[in-house]
Amino acid sequence: MTIRNVTDSVYVKVTGTKESCPHDTSVKVYVHKLPTIENITDRVICIGNDTSIVPVISYDLTYNTENGPSDINAYVWKASKDATSMTTEDDTLFVTPKQTGERTYTLTVTDKNGCVSNNDAKVTVSAKPKITIKGNTNVCPNTSTALEVDGSFDARYIQWYNQAGNIIATGKTFNPSVKKNDTTFKAA
Repeated sequence: MTIRNVTDSVYVKVTGTKESCPHDTSVKVYVHKLPTIENITDRVICIGNDTSIVPVISYDLTYNTENGPSDINAYVWKASKDATSMTTEDDTLFVTPKQTGERTYTLTVTDKNGCVSNNDAKVTVSAKPKITIKGNTNVCPNTSTALEVDGSFDARYIQWYNQAGNIIATGKTFNPSVKKNDTTFKAA
């Protein structure tokens, strides 16, 4: 017998005859819900950066005397390629890709009843952009200069740092006053 499209449980009654004596019996068949995997979202990161994927998993809490409440039995993450770039801890995936490109990570969850669900997350790994700074870099002490990030970078995400690593300006252009003989500025 195949049970299809049943969302809760079903009673099965079998009637038969053995040696001219009627006989019937029934059994309750529990149909458990599949575990649900949510909060797995695709993401884009730069090579060398880490990311983690923390899914939200829900499962059937229906109680029956034979099997007890459903619980998660196994979490298995698999990578489409470059599996050495991933580690797992319970249901959480940690990724540190070593190459650019797109990878698909699949989480398979099996509950105590043997019900299985899968969900995928795509991680696209981009090369770090090369930042070129143009402007006058040969100036006298106690003067200023105009420096600009060259290229099609979004100015909202450009930060200028001093030698100590402190953010001192944002945007595509920066007009620092130079006090010392040798000053270094970094744009990121």
